[in-house]
Amino acid sequence: MDARPVSAPAERRGAGEGILSGRGGSPARAAAAVADGGLPALAGPVAELVDELAAGARVLGWSEGVHLRREYLVARNAVLRHLLGHHRVAAVAAESHFGRSRAADAYALGAGPEEPPRAAVGGVWSWAQSAALADNRALLRLLRRHNAGRAPAERVRFYGLEMYGSGAAEPADGGPVAEEPADPGDARHAAWLRRRLAEHRAAGGDHRDLAGRDAAQYATLCEVARRHPEGLILLFEQVEHLDPRVPHALGARLARGGLGVCRTVGAVWRDGDPSVAYPLGRYRDLSRRIAERAAAGGPGLLAAPGGTALLDLRPWRTARPASPDGRAPGTGEPPRDAVFADAAAAFDAVLYAPSLTPAARIAPS
Repeated sequence: MDARPVSAPAERRGAGEGILSGRGGSPARAAAAVADGGLPALAGPVAELVDELAAGARVLGWSEGVHLRREYLVARNAVLRHLLGHHRVAAVAAESHFGRSRAADAYALGAGPEEPPRAAVGGVWSWAQSAALADNRALLRLLRRHNAGRAPAERVRFYGLEMYGSGAAEPADGGPVAEEPADPGDARHAAWLRRRLAEHRAAGGDHRDLAGRDAAQYATLCEVARRHPEGLILLFEQVEHLDPRVPHALGARLARGGLGVCRTVGAVWRDGDPSVAYPLGRYRDLSRRIAERAAAGGPGLLAAPGGTALLDLRPWRTARPASPDGRAPGTGEPPRDAVFADAAAAFDAVLYAPSLTPAARIAPS
């Protein structure tokens, strides 16, 4: 899929039970640290929610609403930082070309200079060769620091899952060709994906055809799980890929349970945000309902990094309607809400971005 900041009064209520309930220090200090290249930390209720979602899961799917937006990338990096410090993470997998992602993985394992090469940063998200993003560079630096001095089995790996490198510029169409992976297993899988892509294109398919594209992503994710039989896999994708209601999507395949327990966090942005051309589609009602909740200072919307907010959707899976006499459900139960209940059927939580800004790009050297 291709958002206005939370109000100042809401931020001031952040330490309480209102719209941004949660602790985590001064928003201004946190923003300055991120601007200086630091990674924000999760704290308070939002960290507790992430811990609950990660506990016992094989895959934690974390969404971005649209690509190339800083808020989603900052939140992703903060979640990864927290998971590395509190859980056994085996790998990070993303919506990127498998072959090109091997440069990112090599850097994370300690290869090459301390400064991430452009090819490594581009391997985190391959869909635009010009989009070497500063937040993706920060992710690689985080992984490299974490892996330094650790035994090979304890290092966190990075994998792109795609047979596509971009929507149109593929090797068969005169686009850039990724270097052949050095690892024999990587080389075999890259060759398999190239054959699958050629067959897909020959049959008239393109990157919008999830039946082919996400089937290849799922096959690669299964290969990642086979290589790393223990630990959590953090999966970062655009929200529609993780939505089990979307036919043939990666999320629909994960929902079948073949890889074990998978928990997912969806992502939406503010309806009407002039900076986003991509339609909200099926997520419009959810976005509007969260915005209403934020404006009313409703409980449960947790302050998250990047100016985002995280809402736990699991309570709406068991919520009951009010009694005929108008009494609310039992203690601790939210009232039945069709919009939240529908979202809860697909996601465990949702990340809301009231404002979106372009991701910072790394200038060519």
